[in-house]
Amino acid sequence: MAYRKAVLIVVAVVAMLWLLAPAGMANCGNCPGDKPKPPTVDGTVKGVNAEARTLVLTVGSGDEAKDVTMKVCPKAKIVIDGKDATLADVKAGAKAKVTHVKTDSGDLVAVNIAVGECCPK
Repeated sequence: MAYRKAVLIVVAVVAMLWLLAPAGMANCGNCPGDKPKPPTVDGTVKGVNAEARTLVLTVGSGDEAKDVTMKVCPKAKIVIDGKDATLADVKAGAKAKVTHVKTDSGDLVAVNIAVGECCPK
């Protein structure tokens, strides 16, 4: 009887550890191995060169406005008004939300470009 009770306790403890372990190992965003989310910037498209795969975005307004030039990843997800698009479809003057990464050499590379109704006005 004592043996059976001991086996049940061991099984119960193992089951609890198995159920609780994923919660303790969740990606908290602050752990050393976690990859931070790439930064996103909102702005107005100043220019696009589809052939050179570059985008110039004006960020900020008034005296604080600055132009940010980014390369555009060949695999970048580009969406205009909720529909898939190409870099050539992005027009100057459009409001855009751009997610980018910074290379080791300091270049900004756009990996996601959202234009249109999904973006702040």
